[in-house]
Amino acid sequence: MTIVDYSNFEFLTDKEYYSSYGEYMSVSLLKKFADDPMGFDEYMADRKANEKPSDALVVGQAAHALILEGDDEFARYRICDAINERTNKSYGRNTKAWDAALERQNIHPWWALSREQFNMCRRMYQAVRDNYEAVQAIDACDHIEWALRGSLGNCKFQGKLDACNQNGRIVDLKTMRAGSSGQEQIENFKYLWQAWCYTSLYAKAFDMEMDDVSFEFVFVTKEEDPKVEVIKVDQRDASFWEAECGVRSAIKALQVSEQQNDRRAALFFLGDMR
Repeated sequence: MTIVDYSNFEFLTDKEYYSSYGEYMSVSLLKKFADDPMGFDEYMADRKANEKPSDALVVGQAAHALILEGDDEFARYRICDAINERTNKSYGRNTKAWDAALERQNIHPWWALSREQFNMCRRMYQAVRDNYEAVQAIDACDHIEWALRGSLGNCKFQGKLDACNQNGRIVDLKTMRAGSSGQEQIENFKYLWQAWCYTSLYAKAFDMEMDDVSFEFVFVTKEEDPKVEVIKVDQRDASFWEAECGVRSAIKALQVSEQQNDRRAALFFLGDMR
């Protein structure tokens, strides 16, 4: 992963990027704060204490590695052989059988997939490669997994761009559960917050106008027959600028609550947004 810091380019490992969460705000953390400012500090404490990855996180990262970077990156993921002989299916990630298999096979928890998850990642990859729009978007990008840092409203911010080029194109890959639609995901998870933040930071980093930056989502479902959907963000749509208002309000609420050492101060700025 490469990090862009306005005029500087330097290599940054995943470990360095994720370990800097205490120094930099991210879109996911900002959304968590906006949704529950009173519970945010407890969430952050629990996050540091519990380093065990979830299925959704590991499968998502594995799918990103395969779809965006290919077999060489995907090769770090291994199949955990914790198989229930009665059902011939894998035990869950939070079972003793899973932990015992990881130790026996010497697999790090972050790189372990069940047999079913491994095969599903392969199917998701093929579904994306079979989709003309998705291939056009991803293959137009020559930089994968770029971390971008900058300031938004005096807040130190960082985000990891799944795919981009230096000509104003950003592509973000999203995995989603079966039966979901991309538009539902955008609305339910405030993904336009991410689109606005990344577009703003990218434009500043490369001295461009935001209107000259294209942001596209590529959605792929996690199921037997994965579905792929490409949605290009329309900056002229009111929802994009509503996202900006949400981001700026959340940043202001975060900063004021920290200055006053009282999370209740955030409620005034967040209003009905929660």
